[in-house]
Amino acid sequence: MKRVAIILLVFLIVVWSSFIVWEMQITKWERTITGPATRVDLVLILPILIGITIYVIDQIITISKKK
Repeated sequence: MKRVAIILLVFLIVVWSSFIVWEMQITKWERTITGPATRVDLVLILPILIGITIYVIDQIITISKKK
């Protein structure tokens, strides 16, 4: 069961790292446009990512308690 918890932690690290890189690229892109930009990714992707994180942490805690 410990291996599953490690895999879930790696999953969270990869997902959050990808999101951070995405945000850095979007920030660079925003500097190139002249008009206002609507940040739909922060409205849609971020809450989903937070929900996934809460779920995965709950699963890790559940796995740890089953020992």
